[in-house]
Amino acid sequence: MEKKWYAVMEIYQMPGFNGVPSGVGFISSIGGPLGHIVLGDPVGSESDHPRPLITISDMMFNIPFSEPTCILTAPTTVNLGDWYRSDLEKDQTTEVPFQITGTCTGTIEVSFVAKSSYTNADKNLFTNSITSNSSVTAAGGVGVKISSPAYAQIHADSSPEVIAVGDIIGRPVTSVNANFKAKLVKTGTEAVTPGIFGSSVTFQVTYE
Repeated sequence: MEKKWYAVMEIYQMPGFNGVPSGVGFISSIGGPLGHIVLGDPVGSESDHPRPLITISDMMFNIPFSEPTCILTAPTTVNLGDWYRSDLEKDQTTEVPFQITGTCTGTIEVSFVAKSSYTNADKNLFTNSITSNSSVTAAGGVGVKISSPAYAQIHADSSPEVIAVGDIIGRPVTSVNANFKAKLVKTGTEAVTPGIFGSSVTFQVTYE
């Protein structure tokens, strides 16, 4: 009667692993001997039992790698509304909600950093990017405050803010549903002057 032998391999990650190299989609075996099957005493004589040699051929198995990726959407424009100067002076403007949403594959954490060339000195408000000219008057003394459930006020160029993790830390992230609010506010002691306001903020998203 024909006999079959089965071998089990453990594949694990070394502490020095730095991620899957770019362009690598899978790993596979290299042909050659894996070892012997030992029956009985592993250090005893071979005279009373065989020690079959286990060998494998090239490409006997492939282990695919899925590079982490996310497909996210966010509004290109957030309309903060039209306000009277007195509304800003009295902090009576309202928050406007917006979201970053999408799906991910092969990721365990998604985070972002806000980037902008238009901020106040503390980088906690995003200031007017519009410049006054002969046909446009730019609003003065105002900026945008952006907040999230985790942060009452988001700063530009701050440490990354995590917006999605798995149900248990270390497990895959399948979806992103990050909520934010933007509000037009007075920037400080400078008087508010009426005009057109606009700012530019980039949410730089990273995932691993």
